[in-house]
Amino acid sequence: MNQHDRDIEGIRIIISSELRLNIVKVLNEKGPLNIGSLSSNLNKSRQLIKHHISILEKSNIIMQRNYGSLKVYELTEFGKRLLAKIQDEKMKKENEKKLSFGRFYRISIIIALSLIPMVLATVKFGLEKTHPFWIIGGFIISLLVYHILNKIWK
Repeated sequence: MNQHDRDIEGIRIIISSELRLNIVKVLNEKGPLNIGSLSSNLNKSRQLIKHHISILEKSNIIMQRNYGSLKVYELTEFGKRLLAKIQDEKMKKENEKKLSFGRFYRISIIIALSLIPMVLATVKFGLEKTHPFWIIGGFIISLLVYHILNKIWK
């Protein structure tokens, strides 16, 4: 199994359980912790924490260190790298959402502003019974305004 495949499998193991993801995050933030500390930090039973820790250990995402009778768990370098990839991917998705909303907002404003000449020409035609070319002129000016605003606001 190559490194890329190991990374994908490790990420799958972490994100397939919200509790495993939270265990990895807590160990990353607070450093090595024992089962009791993890249990109290995550507000879950010790047995449940032990179960998920064993899965993470088998995958080489976390490791156990013994200090006498005290057993503490910490992220391996592999686990830290996987968590960084997961967080990077989450940030990318959040930024894509912001960008797509920003793009929608920008286009909405451009369209609204570019329609003003068209609306004014139509109103002038309707109220003053002017020549229909006013509407065509308003349409052409609206297209120009849309094009110019779109170029400026990129």
